[in-house]
Amino acid sequence: MERKLELQEISGYLPYGLKLTMPIVNGVYNICQYNFKSQKVNVYSDEHSAFSLSGYLAILRPLSDLYKPIQHNGKEEIPIVECGKICGFYGDGNELFNLEELLIKYATRIETIIETFDYLHSRFIDYRGLIEVGLAIDLNTLEINPYL
Repeated sequence: MERKLELQEISGYLPYGLKLTMPIVNGVYNICQYNFKSQKVNVYSDEHSAFSLSGYLAILRPLSDLYKPIQHNGKEEIPIVECGKICGFYGDGNELFNLEELLIKYATRIETIIETFDYLHSRFIDYRGLIEVGLAIDLNTLEINPYL
């Protein structure tokens, strides 16, 4: 079954200012509004500029960026280390583990799991595989990071 870019795929990123791109136009767009009835997004403040999500790609970081230093709000951080801190694991940063292992071993409360996924959303990390199926574009391939 072919996946489409739908609200459930991107809803967690919306509060953090998810940006979209349209390959044909090669621009970067902010989502201003989502109409649940028509399932269209307004990417401009103009009410009449509503488009289906299917014409857009989300701009996300690949899951491999969990293990690399990234910039967020002027601060450099390694996302997997920050996820470890959220889950109560305080290593020296040299213990690189996968996200699933971290959540299974250290996230013992639902609140911790939610906070970890909120963190992933706030850093625009693609844990749903949207880049691999062509529903998102790798942030690292852009000349300018639209989130900075």
